[in-house]
Amino acid sequence: MTRWRRKPQPEPAQPVRQRPVSQPPTSQPLVVARRPDGLGGRLSAIANAVRLAQISGSDWQFSWPPDPNLTHGMTIPPAEDVWTPEFRERRLVPDAAIRASMTLRGAPRSAAAWLESAGSKPAATLWQPLWWYVDDEAARGPLRAELGQLGFTEPYAAAIAAADVARIADGTVAIHVRAADIVFGRYRRYWVHTPKAVPYAIVDAAIARLRDEGHPVIVFGQERDALDWLSRRPGVAVADDVLGGGLSGAPNALAQMVLMSRCARTVAGLSVFAAIGSSLGGRNSEPIETVVPANEYGAIVDAATDVPGGALAAAHAQLYAFARGEGADGPQASIDRLTQAWSLDPDNALLPIAIAATAGEAGMTVLAEETLAAAAQHDYPEDMGGLDSTVALRMQRWFLLDPLFPALEDLAARGGPRATALWEVAVAAGAGERTAPLGQEISAR
Repeated sequence: MTRWRRKPQPEPAQPVRQRPVSQPPTSQPLVVARRPDGLGGRLSAIANAVRLAQISGSDWQFSWPPDPNLTHGMTIPPAEDVWTPEFRERRLVPDAAIRASMTLRGAPRSAAAWLESAGSKPAATLWQPLWWYVDDEAARGPLRAELGQLGFTEPYAAAIAAADVARIADGTVAIHVRAADIVFGRYRRYWVHTPKAVPYAIVDAAIARLRDEGHPVIVFGQERDALDWLSRRPGVAVADDVLGGGLSGAPNALAQMVLMSRCARTVAGLSVFAAIGSSLGGRNSEPIETVVPANEYGAIVDAATDVPGGALAAAHAQLYAFARGEGADGPQASIDRLTQAWSLDPDNALLPIAIAATAGEAGMTVLAEETLAAAAQHDYPEDMGGLDSTVALRMQRWFLLDPLFPALEDLAARGGPRATALWEVAVAAGAGERTAPLGQEISAR
């Protein structure tokens, strides 16, 4: 299993003075990159900042927040491990000092208007490719050159070099296999994260179809047992093997991103890692639906055998087929699917909430109440939390259970005591406005 872990250092790095956030000596605002999450999101935001600054003639800076403890091998190394002292001196600013204006979502879609609307605040970049937000021609094209302008320490520079010279066949398709915390950790109770991790059985079906079309395939990811299972067909390789071995931790993750950029296509779930790997090559990643239609997910998951990952991976596969299957299952089939997932992962309070919402929407009020009552009696692990904490999950300003809220509200309106208590928790956390109906495709936030 690839693990993003900090390598032991023979000597502690010498502290480097970080300059304060300040506007550049031009009429343009400062561009900043700040991401508190994984390595891919951080590097993508930095590459976007470099390009936006080049387009506008502005200066740019970045921060490097502490490790957010994502777990499951996704440790973020400290800045001194990743960046040279000279680069940190020029570009790195204290995270607490950044007060940025994220104005990139609105019209008009141009870099100049974006920067102008930031006013006196720095203009912040997000992880999605810059061309998602601005239509300037200069915003398009591979971000690989921007990556080359960054001051990486020797292990990271060597990892990039290894990816640049690795041998891959023409027409190779990259498939990112995400699991980690979303399948095996506490993030599996976050509804909004469900589409990030495509179940192994569906990935396997996609690989089979790509191979039938004659495409070489490289699978990217962390769980080595799953990658070996997926690469059992001729013409399918594991990214770590293509890179030649010898890399580990965050440098290996960076090398995989660069290797992915050299592939002709990238197929993935809603993956930040796949987005940065593709954007380095000047393209977008493709959803798994472009290879395997969503209305086939349930049948594929149900027919799969000998799939790695154990009970939690099987539970995630059932939840994914429900959430992403475009209504291929009817209400009772959906409830059966979710109930099977719940039996495999009883510590995940998201599953009984989804069962109750589905039952309530189908008019099965008694089943909904019985499900919530049974779930309320379970002794949940501290790091997972129970019904109340799951329905109240916000991740700051996100509504993580939006597609389930309308049905839950309806159940409460019918007077069910368990549903009413749970809905009151949701309202206290900020819910209350009807948004997406149950079954609507989950969108990336």
